[in-house]
Amino acid sequence: MMYWWKTALRKDYKLEGLGTVLSVAAYSQENWAAVERIFESHSQESFALNLFRQLQGVQDKSRTPYLIKAVGTSGLKVATEIAKDKRK
Repeated sequence: MMYWWKTALRKDYKLEGLGTVLSVAAYSQENWAAVERIFESHSQESFALNLFRQLQGVQDKSRTPYLIKAVGTSGLKVATEIAKDKRK
């Protein structure tokens, strides 16, 4: 099975998104498994990349609940929740 993100990795992207890509690549195995479930359940356009931007700077063990909540959703509500939690 070819995931869209494997195909997407072959495309050209702006450098401003490189930090987000690298931060996701450094996730623990548990969190990476959740990311794969998110990718499997959505097309490239159907989930919020902002979710992964918001997760930058969040400690790995704290990311897990957010990623689990995002599986099967667009990620928008979870991204908003992360932003609110960061402000606390």
